[in-house]
Amino acid sequence: MTAQDNAAAVRALNEAYNKRDWDGAIALTTPEVTFINVATGQTFQGPEGVRRFLQVWATAFPDSRVETTLVVADEQGAVLEFRGRGTQTGPLQSPAGDIPPTGRSVDVPFAEVVELQEGKIARARLYFDGMTLLQQLGVVPAPSAPSS
Repeated sequence: MTAQDNAAAVRALNEAYNKRDWDGAIALTTPEVTFINVATGQTFQGPEGVRRFLQVWATAFPDSRVETTLVVADEQGAVLEFRGRGTQTGPLQSPAGDIPPTGRSVDVPFAEVVELQEGKIARARLYFDGMTLLQQLGVVPAPSAPSS
């Protein structure tokens, strides 16, 4: 596929998330797809793994939306930056257990490295600053200003 096709595919995945169109998102992936949340160490395999990966975020942040800010693509894949914004009114699943709803809003930058095969997402690695997310949720304190 062309670089433009691959860029369109990764943009379409974010659009499917915003519409909560899990079947549409799955249609953009290969049957053997792997999604890796690098910040948490979680791996999600296959179509149902993609569904779980997306639903983790949508459950914790029902009003969340992602805004794609940059896509760089070639014939093998794409790298994208996007912002995730929402209010945590549901539990956020994490490897250390669920984070109960905090009612706090977040605005977190993400980067994702995506490998595509014949126009379908085969592997995606999501990177974000987990500490920033936890600080915005009020789960861990923000760093204090250095004293002078």
